[in-house]
Amino acid sequence: MAAIQDLTNDSATETAIALSKAKLVQNFVGCVAFVVCGILIWCFNGSFQARVAGVFCAGFFGLCGLCSCLKLFDRRPGLIIDREGLVDNSSGIAAGRIPWNEITGIRLSCIERQEFLTIDTVDPQKYIRRGTFFHRMLNVGNNALVGGPINISSHSLDISLCELCRILEDAMTRYKV
Repeated sequence: MAAIQDLTNDSATETAIALSKAKLVQNFVGCVAFVVCGILIWCFNGSFQARVAGVFCAGFFGLCGLCSCLKLFDRRPGLIIDREGLVDNSSGIAAGRIPWNEITGIRLSCIERQEFLTIDTVDPQKYIRRGTFFHRMLNVGNNALVGGPINISSHSLDISLCELCRILEDAMTRYKV
């Protein structure tokens, strides 16, 4: 599948952005390295704080690695842009379908030098409440950190963040009523 593919059917034109298998493998390898570091910290440092940090490190990056591994086998596009809105499938806490009439803006956000697009919506609580308890807790954290629960990173998509931003802004101009 090409990184960006225009799909045409009877009702609308869609732009599908593929998941980047190479980026997902890099993410997975990085997570494995942090899990190993967490285990080593837990095993070779006797202080209580270091052991807690080791367990947290291994647990957090273990979950992130699991999400990367699952996305490696996901054959669906990471992001679909169509007349109706967006379908986010780019991460372990992907938002799913987001209609254009619920999107109020798209902006660049940054946390610790990691840039991503934040999708502002009419009712952020609707998207915070989606998913499992774990997903909801991550959505609450995202909302607290950047002011929105829907954040799309290009770290798992086969596209640069600048190109993704351009495509989404064009689509908002074209489809948002």
